[in-house]
Amino acid sequence: MKKITATVILALSSVFASAAFAAPLPQVLNGSAVGEEQIGVVSIRGVSGSTDDAINRLQVKAEKIGGSKINITGLGTPGDSSLWSGTAQVYR
Repeated sequence: MKKITATVILALSSVFASAAFAAPLPQVLNGSAVGEEQIGVVSIRGVSGSTDDAINRLQVKAEKIGGSKINITGLGTPGDSSLWSGTAQVYR
């Protein structure tokens, strides 16, 4: 039992340690993007989970193209779907 507990603690600590060194995801803008340089647009489709999962996916895609901020222009679950779709403008 002690071996299992130690293994679980070690595994969890390595997960949290790697997350601490990860680069921060792009910031979500609330409102106007005045003064920001737009570098592109990202979109998602078919993302399961919550709104947070969908926003996180937009942030990850924005980070891949060098964005530091996003302005979400559309986010929803079309029709009777439980899968999220969305778009966001990406800023540097």
